[in-house]
Amino acid sequence: MLNSIFNTAILCCANIVCQCYAYN
Repeated sequence: MLNSIFNTAILCCANIVCQCYAYN
């Protein structure tokens, strides 16, 4: 479960709309 959240953060980081805000 936690891994899924972390993976989502990485995908979000790759999304220009997200602009890595969730990962940073």
